[in-house]
Amino acid sequence: MAEASSAVAFQFYVADDGIHYQFSPKVFYIIARMFFKEYAKRFARLSNKIRSGTFPSSLLHLLIIETIFVLYSIYYPGVVWPVDALFHYIDFAYRFLPWYATLNSPLQMFCVTFPVAIVVWFLYSLLLNYCLTFLLRYQAWVFENPKQLSWKTRIWAVCIKILCGYSTELLYSYQRALPKLPLPNLNSTITKYLASVKPILSETEYEEIEELSKNFLKNEGTKLQRFLTLRSWITQNYITDWWEDYVYLASGRKPTNPTDNTSPYPGLMINSNYYVLGIIIDKAPVRQASKAASISQLFLQWKSKLESEITGPMKTPNKLVPLCMSQYKRLFGTTRIPKKGQDYLMQTTGRKSGHFVVFREGKYYKVDGYHRGRLVTAKQLEKTMEEILADTRQASDAERHLASFTALDRDEWAEFREKYTSTGVNKQLMDTIDTAAFFLVLESEIRHYGNLPDELYRKDTLQFKKTYDPNHPYYSEYCKSLLTGNGSNRWFDKSVTLIVFENGVTGMNCEHSFGDAPVLGHLCEVVSIIETDYLLMPKAKITFNRFMLKDNGQKRYTEDGYLSGDGNVTTGKYERMEWNFSEEAARKIEIQNEIAVLSANSISMKVEYFPHFGRETIKQCNCSPDAFLQMSMQLASYKSMGRFSLTYESAMTRLFREGRTETVRPVTAESCKFVKTMIQDPINVVEAYNALQTAMKVHVNIAKEAGVGQGIDRHLFALFVVSKGKEIDSPFLNKVIVEPWKLSTSQTPTNQSGINQTICPECSTGGGGFGPVTRHGYGVSYIFTAERISIHVSSFKDSPYTDAVKFYHQICEAMVQVKNVCSEAIALQSSCDETPANLPQPNSNGHPSKRAPKLSKKFRYMSYNDSILEPKAPISATNYAN
Repeated sequence: MAEASSAVAFQFYVADDGIHYQFSPKVFYIIARMFFKEYAKRFARLSNKIRSGTFPSSLLHLLIIETIFVLYSIYYPGVVWPVDALFHYIDFAYRFLPWYATLNSPLQMFCVTFPVAIVVWFLYSLLLNYCLTFLLRYQAWVFENPKQLSWKTRIWAVCIKILCGYSTELLYSYQRALPKLPLPNLNSTITKYLASVKPILSETEYEEIEELSKNFLKNEGTKLQRFLTLRSWITQNYITDWWEDYVYLASGRKPTNPTDNTSPYPGLMINSNYYVLGIIIDKAPVRQASKAASISQLFLQWKSKLESEITGPMKTPNKLVPLCMSQYKRLFGTTRIPKKGQDYLMQTTGRKSGHFVVFREGKYYKVDGYHRGRLVTAKQLEKTMEEILADTRQASDAERHLASFTALDRDEWAEFREKYTSTGVNKQLMDTIDTAAFFLVLESEIRHYGNLPDELYRKDTLQFKKTYDPNHPYYSEYCKSLLTGNGSNRWFDKSVTLIVFENGVTGMNCEHSFGDAPVLGHLCEVVSIIETDYLLMPKAKITFNRFMLKDNGQKRYTEDGYLSGDGNVTTGKYERMEWNFSEEAARKIEIQNEIAVLSANSISMKVEYFPHFGRETIKQCNCSPDAFLQMSMQLASYKSMGRFSLTYESAMTRLFREGRTETVRPVTAESCKFVKTMIQDPINVVEAYNALQTAMKVHVNIAKEAGVGQGIDRHLFALFVVSKGKEIDSPFLNKVIVEPWKLSTSQTPTNQSGINQTICPECSTGGGGFGPVTRHGYGVSYIFTAERISIHVSSFKDSPYTDAVKFYHQICEAMVQVKNVCSEAIALQSSCDETPANLPQPNSNGHPSKRAPKLSKKFRYMSYNDSILEPKAPISATNYAN
């Protein structure tokens, strides 16, 4: 753009009567402004890097140190350094700096002492950073009741506030101070592992794995642990890069030794990517072009804020401990590039990724995010989207189905890219997609959320509510479309694919290797604050307000669904991307598309809001919401499968540098005991309630241990990688690594922005979900709101042992059953003058509560009846294990 402006700003030509030229001062002014603005941004980025690198020190500390040096050098020169050294330094300044002699005495001392002050300030910053790292290594606060903190934790909190309370926090201020992920003790890991599998395995199987573990500890285990210890000393995080390389980037390929549990279709669409829902409660009628333009512009805003690093870091709910923000670096402009054997991530920042790609009915468009050096407005993008939607040109079948390659086998996609998109116009177009900030899909379908109350529906969907069929899976179809589409209308390689349906309903499909779901959930919350006009509401409150985006101070949309603002704006710059494929390439694309369609149709999903109760009612039962749902799922799983199954729950390890996730194993001896008390007829309420509280206490403790780096599975995985790298055979690790997760679960965090959801329920989202991890298993994701729980269940259709719809209802039935046990137990307590000795009342953190609140009658007893709970097929424990 600058080169084009230069050509217009200065033109000349030679004629018979001499040289003629034209000069445009206005254009030169525009070019100069762009130049200075660009370098101002570079200077700001450099300044932010210095400020982050010296945190928790600040430039104020440098000024104080320099002032002290100047004063002491003038009045007490021998105090700061020897007099001879000082005069030698001054003599050097007189000889080689001619302007030095013209300065007065204080300025001379300032020039002399400033380099030394910088060195002292740098060493001072290192000392403060080390002190902060030392404080952040303290993890005991995680296991304490927030209302009953120990004196050590209170002193620790005061020290952190003193150390960091007076410094401006930037996005990556705490990165250098975050502690490394600790390497667990080998014996402790093996002991925890054996305890986690004992309830699942038969007696013979357990004896076999126990013997293997003993041999492992005696032989290769110690040697592998030593290698891993050395790695933990010299790396930022001993597991993260291996986890990304071998679990994410090496996945999506046809397995060498497939088993019955192997996914039938390799690739990203089902086995790696996940989806995130948009704003569930969206009352204003919104047009597709307006919604797409609005969110795209907000994405570009947030990309700019993240790259400038001016936002503060995320912190734990106590607002003291920072979380690792490294995943935010790759949120935009990141693409997973296919390569034979193992993919790699390519990240593009700045103006090189200042555009995004739009996909509409097989056609691709490049849309610039900047106009004359400034970020385009939402109204400009609205006009652009309207023109794209009005484009009646047709796309070829090859263009329409090209993205199906991103859904399936990575090696085949790498081969196709190398052969057909590495030269000419196709290479340019592929580079445009790879460097784009994000990928936008303008769908031609209409999707609905499903079973929401009337007052939460948009005005333009109230008519839909009148014809609402409770037996139609509206919500499930919507989520299924976000995860798979039709197999060829999602670019699964992009870190973020924004999807906007014809009626303005939105969602995202996300590639997993760059980052985890909480980062995308945070992005959705930030967008929802602007989309729902939260900032215009009375009593609007935001805890992490430095993440917020710019708003024009008026409602985002007009009554007829258009974006607010001046409509007399120019259309943003965009262009159609036309591919050029040979007949051979087109045939390969069509073959791949047929497989992608089969893969997309192989998934069964059941997504619904559980309407009976939510987070607040569970808390009234003295239960941790997550532990409550996990125990309910164990009960549902046992009833469905006839046995306890290996269960995965993800936990964040972002308290540490470059932390990602760790595995929580919900199946414990205590959870199994609880399940067995619940299948008795009749149920002993007191016994079941006591067993539930004990199981939840153990589960919460295991989850906290995983969050502070004392989990099981990442340690075992790292040992396995070392054994393969050092060519050390380990029968124990070989057996452990291939164990299939029959039930993979995850909770989506809520309210990461610290908004007041009481006054704005519209800001909440429905969470997200993912595909099943194994062929005969389930993928379950859930998110809590105050009054409801959104549950996402997925499974493969061709599995005779799983059914997503039935398992969803079994989870709901189990939750109601567990809730009724809690209600009856609390009612028994309320009818007594004192708490019975056999009915302890610990709260969600495992600490005794003074007295449980009495539940309202409408929440006390419930029933969940559904004829769909009949089993799909007789399930044999032996067959299921196979």
